[in-house]
Amino acid sequence: MNYVITGRGFTSPLVLETSKKNNYKIMTGLELSQSSIYFQPSSKIYLTDESSISIVLSRMKDYKKAETINNIKDKFICRELTKNLYPNLFFKTVNVNQLHLLKIKKNEKLVIKPRKGFFGAGVKIVDSLTDLYKIEAEIKNEVIQNSKTFSPDVFSADEMIIEEYIDGEEYTVDMYYNSKGVPIIVNLDHHPLSANPEYFHLLYYTSEEIFRENFEEIINIFSLLNKTLNLTDIAIHAEFKKNNGNLVPIEFNILRYGGFGLADLPYHAFGSNSIKHFFDGTAPKWKEIWSKYPNNYGWVLCYVPKEIDTEKLKPDLTKLTSKLGNILKFYNVDYKNNPVMGIAYVECRSKKELEKLLKIEFKEFFTK
Repeated sequence: MNYVITGRGFTSPLVLETSKKNNYKIMTGLELSQSSIYFQPSSKIYLTDESSISIVLSRMKDYKKAETINNIKDKFICRELTKNLYPNLFFKTVNVNQLHLLKIKKNEKLVIKPRKGFFGAGVKIVDSLTDLYKIEAEIKNEVIQNSKTFSPDVFSADEMIIEEYIDGEEYTVDMYYNSKGVPIIVNLDHHPLSANPEYFHLLYYTSEEIFRENFEEIINIFSLLNKTLNLTDIAIHAEFKKNNGNLVPIEFNILRYGGFGLADLPYHAFGSNSIKHFFDGTAPKWKEIWSKYPNNYGWVLCYVPKEIDTEKLKPDLTKLTSKLGNILKFYNVDYKNNPVMGIAYVECRSKKELEKLLKIEFKEFFTK
């Protein structure tokens, strides 16, 4: 039996539709916890977000795989596992209460993040001029807020990992290891920075150029990594930075693909269903796809700005969508209970169109 486990976060309509059409057992993490289901070693499991991972791991009968998943989620252990690939990368752990004691060299830049975490919570970039007391207080506040909602298996409250800041453009990958441990890429995106840093996840986009420049290197990285991990039939969402022409992994999110519907981008762009590929053990025919789809295809996360009072203001989605260009698909999101009001899948013919999207200010799309 194959399973899709949903959580407290956004679950895309495509996940629900795919599960029903293909007879995957779909249930919430809460329903799983109230059931007597245990996952057999042969079961394939896909999560829609991080919030259900604790109960899923506790129900896996393949104890070795569960342990490996836990290790990959632990950013420090994950760095240890990839040390042979990146031997010169600096990293260490520190207690959150000791952050103000850090000694940072002049011109040195470091990243502080929870040893276990997600969605950028508690992540800070610091240098020798940073007020570390202020940063420590900010991280503690973010950690406290997230620890109220998520268990220590999902979000670590005390231990931080510190590593050298890796400069460069960010790329994300949705892939899975098939039944033979071979890496299969189902989505590969560039993640440029938004003009407004509060809209960090605003745009991810894919194109033939992105694949041509990065595909082989990513396959090689995951092939080498699996000589240590020995994983099969498991989905992973990974983040990389391109530094001096080489891709360096920033984070691995396991048992799932990109959240908030990012995994749906290949489907709405060119009909490639990433979740179905995982369960069926198949691979997209990329050469054929790019011969038919020559443009840029983007996922746009339409934020609710922090200063917007959603009890007094509501989004004007008609005005918003008119500014996003050629929309392939648009998901409405419950803006009162989520940090976003919608998710758009768009087609852009040029880099200029992509650059315009990065300058969007979402405050202008709210009205009384």
